[in-house]
Amino acid sequence: MLLFEKSGSIMVVISTANMTSQRSVDGSWVQRFERCSKDGSEFADIAIDKLREKCDGSDFGYILSDFLQKQSEAAKLNQMLPIQFLRKYVGQFDILDDLRRKYQFDRASVHLVSTVPGIHPGRFSSQHLNRMPNKSLRILYGPQRVADILDRLSEKRKDCSFHGKQESITAKPWLPCNALSEKDRFIVQMTSFGSKWTSRCVESLVRQYMGRDEPGACADSETDLIENVDIIWPTMDFMDDINAQHQKFSTDKENFSHFVFLSSEGFNNTDLAIVSRMKIYEISDPTPSPIDLTPHIKTYARLLENKEAGGVPGNNLAWVMLSSACFSKGAQGFTHKKTSAFEYKDEKTYSNFELGVLFVSRLQGEPTSDRVYSSYPSTCSSCETNPVSAHEEKSTKDDNIYADANVIALPIPFKLRSRSYQPDTDETHFCETPFFQTISSKSICAGLCSLTPLGKWAADCMSK
Repeated sequence: MLLFEKSGSIMVVISTANMTSQRSVDGSWVQRFERCSKDGSEFADIAIDKLREKCDGSDFGYILSDFLQKQSEAAKLNQMLPIQFLRKYVGQFDILDDLRRKYQFDRASVHLVSTVPGIHPGRFSSQHLNRMPNKSLRILYGPQRVADILDRLSEKRKDCSFHGKQESITAKPWLPCNALSEKDRFIVQMTSFGSKWTSRCVESLVRQYMGRDEPGACADSETDLIENVDIIWPTMDFMDDINAQHQKFSTDKENFSHFVFLSSEGFNNTDLAIVSRMKIYEISDPTPSPIDLTPHIKTYARLLENKEAGGVPGNNLAWVMLSSACFSKGAQGFTHKKTSAFEYKDEKTYSNFELGVLFVSRLQGEPTSDRVYSSYPSTCSSCETNPVSAHEEKSTKDDNIYADANVIALPIPFKLRSRSYQPDTDETHFCETPFFQTISSKSICAGLCSLTPLGKWAADCMSK
């Protein structure tokens, strides 16, 4: 949503909410951007190469303008286009690219991540914001965009060859190697669980989100990577309780809709290695939400596990993304495999329009700018919560990369560390039944559904 203020500023809102009656937990990010001077010189002076090097959200305007342009190209006939709206109600707009020139989007506090339909090359075959033959700019999308951001902010990118050119990143990395660990968890919390996910597809996706998608890094087993994934999903009982509360306290006679989608057939068409990574959606305690509602937010995050670097064990995050993108191939992209067992083309096919904001922790040893994102609530202003004696203070701070970082607690309404649907790793049966919005009598008694309590009960009833 774009709110144009009479003062001349613009409010940008990225939200997971749909244009429906709200009975769900959603998330929104909001930032106000001031108007540039008449000629827009504040932003025009920043070269594209400089924006690429900074990698701090300064390219926000480019991503937003491209997203609106791609939506315009896909709009139905006779619909009002974004540029028509700008000309009619805001004024002084010739093309959509003028939008980024008129506001100080270079001061964005997040990285904007967009997804548009089509087949798009990734970061190894096309440089972000590279000028194309038709004078347009190449934009990286979805997980490809996230992978590029995280790679540029990591320590390994200090000096490297990129697209045949030697590139030197002089700034300190936001994510030093000693902050990350191969044991870090990849948290996926969504409201639509797409069907036909295979281990191969998820493995490719995890590589991009976890920064392990470099050529030559594909010799690992995809199963090992998938074991770092936690797919957080509500149970049938949880959703039934919410429905009962609504029926008890609401005078609204409309049919109650959860806006959460996973069918029993889709569940059966997913690899066991994927559903075995499912974790139970549990409300955080304390919770930022005053009442229990259907989860409708979509969250992707890297949960830090490196305790040797001095970090406080808990819910510290290397990065977290609030997005409209669910866990489907249309939103996350589909990679076509080559002949090699673990090698993929550097391109993805998307079929959805999605938009999200990426929050990245910053650990450069600079107290004024260092920050660590965490989940709600925060009980301290920095990560150094354990008191130390005077003679231990210096050595402790030298070893603790989080010591002077400001903690920014995000109002994440669910537990980042939650119980597994399969608590016994030696058993395949689920202790709870995942929520299904549609259930067929044929599928609930067979396949993976038969491992759930509801499926087992249905199968027993059918056999009598």
